[in-house]
Amino acid sequence: MNATSPRSAPRGARGRLGITLMELSVALMIFTGGILGSVTLYDRAVVLTRRVNDRLRAETWIASKLDECRGWSRAELAAPAAPDTAGVAELPGVEPARRVRPIEGRPGVWEVTVTVRWRPSEGREEELTLTTWTGGRE
Repeated sequence: MNATSPRSAPRGARGRLGITLMELSVALMIFTGGILGSVTLYDRAVVLTRRVNDRLRAETWIASKLDECRGWSRAELAAPAAPDTAGVAELPGVEPARRVRPIEGRPGVWEVTVTVRWRPSEGREEELTLTTWTGGRE
């Protein structure tokens, strides 16, 4: 049997029986950096998903309010009223507004503008405005 001891091993093979502490710490630092990067990306994705959901809620609410306005009579269009917040009350710091005004040179045609403003907890103030024209019922 020809066993080779570490003393009689060829010069290049000596010290290659395992990994060094330095190699292990570099591997752990790379792994930790990858994990921290993934956590940061996940956190950012959650924030962006919340913002998109808030905007979608505001868009849906505004579209429903404009649809309601299209069916109103001229008297209802002319009467001042604050829109209800049933669909957007969950938005942080929500401020809905409705503006109705007659269009100059077009008798019986009204411009209806609905605006929703809110302030997400993790960002700047958001605002969404949509406008439509309606004739109003007699």
